[in-house]
Amino acid sequence: DGGIRPRATVYSCLRDKDWRTAIGMLAKVLPDIPFLVPAMHCERAEAPEEVVRVLQASGRQAQAFPCLWDALDKASEAPGCGPVLVTGSLYLLAGFFALHPEALERPESAHIVRMHHA
Repeated sequence: DGGIRPRATVYSCLRDKDWRTAIGMLAKVLPDIPFLVPAMHCERAEAPEEVVRVLQASGRQAQAFPCLWDALDKASEAPGCGPVLVTGSLYLLAGFFALHPEALERPESAHIVRMHHA
């Protein structure tokens, strides 16, 4: 298809949203891409283990993480050269931009952020 293919998807969501439909759509357009599901530490967050259970029940590769940092660290180790897709809750994206504020500096940097974790 010639498009950009992510090497991993970092996904978290709120329990009161229609996340099952959302991950179903993502899984359909991104077959064979692993899902890394970090915990979000807010009252409305869905448990990452529940998201992983649903993904694995549909045959998808998925893993839960205690925090976004750990999921991003694992994503940086994923095979391939594509970017890591971070999607789902705006709370997740806020956490990502708190860790990587440089992604907000220039429009051309917003889609690819080099992740270097110590």
